[in-house]
Amino acid sequence: EKSDYQKSLDYYFHVYRLETLYNHSKRIGLVFENIGETYFRLEEYDSAYQYISRAIIEYEKEPDLLHFISALNLSGKIKYEKNQLDSALALFQKVIKISRNSGVEYQRGIALYNMGLIHKKQEKIDSAVNLFNEAKTIFQTIGRKKEESEALLTLGELYMDNPKKGMAKKHLMLSLEISKEIGARDIQMKGLYAYSRLKKKQKQYKSSLAYYETFSALKDSLFNEEKSRQIVEIQNRFWV
Repeated sequence: EKSDYQKSLDYYFHVYRLETLYNHSKRIGLVFENIGETYFRLEEYDSAYQYISRAIIEYEKEPDLLHFISALNLSGKIKYEKNQLDSALALFQKVIKISRNSGVEYQRGIALYNMGLIHKKQEKIDSAVNLFNEAKTIFQTIGRKKEESEALLTLGELYMDNPKKGMAKKHLMLSLEISKEIGARDIQMKGLYAYSRLKKKQKQYKSSLAYYETFSALKDSLFNEEKSRQIVEIQNRFWV
């Protein structure tokens, strides 16, 4: 996977050189954003922030509201990963304000979800639950099922430490149903593991083991698929 991101970087830097050569200034912000997002996935956060900041500057010069908001959200995520929580919150709050005024609901949902993660990290659980619920409602309304499933999963995990155990079950089961329906197996895998933990907390050990075994099988399947993909990629290099 890391090699895939490196290929992406090589491609984006090549595109950047072409855009600069032909003076396509309107597209340079998007190239910077793609480079920043790739560095983010590589967990090279300083480089990610450098290029996202350059993207934001370009979007301000050549107004592009949707990409401007997206870049602000990613900038906040980088600050979160660097544990600069106050800076991250300020960026997400800015996204929410701009998104609400311009009707960009998806990015508002993402910012609310990320603010929930910060409040969860700060152990402000009630506030985190409210933020995740607000994000979930937005994703549900606009039909973003993967994000809705992830928000439900996060809420289910939070409710696990709450006396209202029924809420944990409700949210985890909804997350599992949606993730299975849309084929989001990464979220489904996390949901199975969380549900196994819930059953263990409830001392339903047989059920806990059954869900853990399903989780483990799915995890192995995803791992084997990734390994097979890597093997095919290596073989293709020798058969060009």
